[in-house]
Amino acid sequence: MAREKQLDVGFRECPNQCSHNGVCFDGECMCEAGYSGVDCAVVEVGNDSCQNDCGAFGGTKTARGRCWLGKCFCYPGFQGSDCTEVLKLPCPTDDDLGVCSGSGECHYGK
Repeated sequence: MAREKQLDVGFRECPNQCSHNGVCFDGECMCEAGYSGVDCAVVEVGNDSCQNDCGAFGGTKTARGRCWLGKCFCYPGFQGSDCTEVLKLPCPTDDDLGVCSGSGECHYGK
């Protein structure tokens, strides 16, 4: 009589639930960008890890965004993967209660 081989279909847990910074697959963590290690607990953060320092170009210009986990989060008025694209935000017109009510200048749509 031939013996059948049973497949192990049990759930294999990951260490420390991948620190909630990755996805568990067959007992191993697949870390999100910006994290590493067997349990995704090592944070790889720093302004130098973002493209063009989010528009600061190594400190030669004012940053146009904030670097977090290797990704730029752009300030209002800027866009793109490195925040170097200027985003023209519309300012209120005279039809919309006047341009800053005649009491200032419009910046970043406000």
